[in-house]
Amino acid sequence: MLELLEPDVLPPAAPLQLPAPQLEPPVELEVVVVVPVAPAPLHEAAPAPLQEAVPLPPDVDDVDVSVVEPLALPDEPPPHAERPRSAVAAIASEAFVLFVIFPLLPCVVAQDPLPRRPASYASPGYGGTRVFVSRADTRSMSFGRYSAAVLFYSDIFQLTGPHVRLAERLARHGYLVLAPELYGRFEPAGTVLDFERDRQRALEDSARVRVEDADADRSALLDHLTSRSDVERVMVAGFCFGGHLAFRAAYDERVSRVACFYPTTIHTARLGASENVDTLRRAAALRAPLLIVWGSRDPHIPAEGRATIHAALDAAGARYETRSFDAEHAFMRDVGPRYDRAASDAAFDAMLAFFAASA
Repeated sequence: MLELLEPDVLPPAAPLQLPAPQLEPPVELEVVVVVPVAPAPLHEAAPAPLQEAVPLPPDVDDVDVSVVEPLALPDEPPPHAERPRSAVAAIASEAFVLFVIFPLLPCVVAQDPLPRRPASYASPGYGGTRVFVSRADTRSMSFGRYSAAVLFYSDIFQLTGPHVRLAERLARHGYLVLAPELYGRFEPAGTVLDFERDRQRALEDSARVRVEDADADRSALLDHLTSRSDVERVMVAGFCFGGHLAFRAAYDERVSRVACFYPTTIHTARLGASENVDTLRRAAALRAPLLIVWGSRDPHIPAEGRATIHAALDAAGARYETRSFDAEHAFMRDVGPRYDRAASDAAFDAMLAFFAASA
């Protein structure tokens, strides 16, 4: 496990009550590699060259790793280093470290000002799904268990800073949050696409995803989550392209609830390279309740498209609820002109309430 902390994360959520001083609980990020039982054949198209990737620390060469950064020590010990200590002083010093300093270490680590980025690791062979895990310190939660695990799909740019920050924010409400890469079958490990510079590449990558591959990867991830002893329920959430992937997860009986934020191409029956997909046609088979969040000024899912989705869900008798905000597509991405903080916070709170209703 590689513990990584970022200084610009949001404050801890209200449900997590920490003892004084009121410092942020640490968020641990680790990487899990989950491989489907029968991966689909490799796509013929060669992957584009890596433009921007999350760097690996130079001393990391394995998935199961703990990184400790020691303080820099002087070349020569200070003059008082060899001064003899009495037995009483030695015992007092050790007791101070054991009973005063050591209990405060989690708080000190949480305030680490060094900027960190999530590390990434290549999957062991084709067909693996690389997953970033964000979680609050279990010591701040009841019985050390998570209220639920959330499979947290990103938009077409993969695990960017805005998406990782949303994952960490959700984790501070007691959830175990797994954010998978979308393009693990053909992009290099750790690929993060820039919103402007790599926009075309992101569109091309999303157009290469096949529905059968996405379904197989999701099933493998759910297998992993349902096998964990510290997880009782599984939720799914997704944004944009990932919102469509999240919607399809509502057909799995292992999923308790699904939140979709401005999910694309559901109304056009497309998903990446796959046409005439059955996402909406088999709405009568939906197992989990849905929360669907829209931006009323979203050109990718116009009013007619939203009405098509609602009509299909109504005809199928599906359990769903919607929230609509006077906002654009991707209004929860906290960078760029589309970001609407008030709408983003309201949509995030709606997801929290929706997930909590299944408890």
